[in-house]
Amino acid sequence: MESIITKMLFYHDVEERETDYTRGLACTTPPSRFRDHLTWLSRHYNVTSLEALLSGKVADRAVVITFDEGYHSAYRNAYPLLREFGIPAVPYRYRRGRWREPQLAADGDRQDASRRPVGGWPVCANGSGRAGQGETARAIVLIETEAPQAGDCVMRCLPIVPIWRLIDARTYRNLRQRGLSPWLLTPARRLACRNPVRQRSSGSALRSPSMFDPLQPPAGPKAASAVTTGVCCVEFGRLEEQTILMVRSLRAFGGALADMPVIAVIGRSGAALRASTRLELDRLGVRIVRAAAGTNPASWLNYGNKAAAVVTAEALADTDQITWLDSDMVFMGNPAGIVLADGEDLAIAPIDNPPAIYPDDDAHAGYWRRVCSLLGTSFDDVPWVDFNGKTFRLNCNSGVFTWRRGSGFAERYNRAFARLLGSRLAQKTGEFFTIDQVILTPLAQGLTWKMLTMQDHAFSPSAFFAYGTAPALDGVRILHYSTAFNGPFRSDIERRIADANPAFSQWLKAQHIESDQASWGARALAKALKTYRGLRYRAFARLVDRVD
Repeated sequence: MESIITKMLFYHDVEERETDYTRGLACTTPPSRFRDHLTWLSRHYNVTSLEALLSGKVADRAVVITFDEGYHSAYRNAYPLLREFGIPAVPYRYRRGRWREPQLAADGDRQDASRRPVGGWPVCANGSGRAGQGETARAIVLIETEAPQAGDCVMRCLPIVPIWRLIDARTYRNLRQRGLSPWLLTPARRLACRNPVRQRSSGSALRSPSMFDPLQPPAGPKAASAVTTGVCCVEFGRLEEQTILMVRSLRAFGGALADMPVIAVIGRSGAALRASTRLELDRLGVRIVRAAAGTNPASWLNYGNKAAAVVTAEALADTDQITWLDSDMVFMGNPAGIVLADGEDLAIAPIDNPPAIYPDDDAHAGYWRRVCSLLGTSFDDVPWVDFNGKTFRLNCNSGVFTWRRGSGFAERYNRAFARLLGSRLAQKTGEFFTIDQVILTPLAQGLTWKMLTMQDHAFSPSAFFAYGTAPALDGVRILHYSTAFNGPFRSDIERRIADANPAFSQWLKAQHIESDQASWGARALAKALKTYRGLRYRAFARLVDRVD
């Protein structure tokens, strides 16, 4: 039989919550999420039957759905949804060993898996065994289809991958050579499952996303007509949840820009992203890439990731414009203001925080003169702007900015970051780490730029609430919450959001981001790197050149 490359999704339990039999195995898909999966698959793929696959009558972008281990919930909860959508699927019964969960009936022990209907749904026997009582024998199921013999459906299991491991590159290459496209077990929640017996996590075993062949929606008219590409940073830790929430809000409330391509850049070495993070970002259509070596001017400084991400996006984006997005933001409306008009090269968000210079307060003038001179511009050419009821020389927040690809901005941003950091120039307070936003002021000179409004980007950190200067959120399209959701001001910002945008407030309250339990090794590595980078930061801070 000629090999057919297709994707096969293996579901297991379809229940609202885990049972005593499935707790800790990450193999439960809530019915509501399964409905979302079917909706998405029906839009982007041709869900076909196993018989069509075996007969070779398969359309492009074909997907086959199966249910493993014979959970009765698959018939009770999944089968009605499949009938509603008119989508075929085949259930498999767990054939060997003692099993405590009620199962779908199937014929006995023949490897050829003859079938008999259960409530109108044909059920196949499954040829796998159990690795031990109380644990699931496999976390990844790889299958091979053979030509039907005498009208029987034949399915043969390939070598089983234990629950505490993930597919390796050699296995993947062998399967691809045989015309197979493997897919992981847990499309609902996690790529890697925790073994309840050994108490080992496989999250750290996920080495390279390119090893897998995830479902991707086809490039439709919206993707083709995208005017800007979003770029952000992601790494193990709090950025994972923040990035997921930011992109979810974009997809839900971004209006005309909701479908913009997004690139998430891993800017430095560290613990691997959780498998659940990769899965969710993939579901949201986010491309995860690693910055090239040498593009991060200071891996010990968090903001060095931004400098690396900017040049990475410049090289990878397909759109004429690129928009930087801090992960600690949410979209509350259509952010049309971030899009550049014809003739514009840069869109930036002013901020009246130090080291801003006011007509009656030039305390930071010496610092700005040194910075501008270092970067080859003149402080006297820095324009005055009116923003939020105040007049000051252009001082930018780098939470969001858009540049025109090919303008040279990305390379200049990266070089300016490295040069200013290398000079060790600091404000009179010793603050130096905000160079990612300081350099935007001199870089804007020589470019045609526009100013984002408060509605385009509202910066609301906890300090603004402490001093009573937090902005109103009426009409705000991008909320840069920073640290406001942490500590005593969470209720304040939630109340402001509810007053300004009730629909977004309700959506935000409903958000829940599932994440894998990180392995001991990942936690230890993250802690060690945090300590090391903190030491580097403090050593650098002691040697800065404070400018009065």
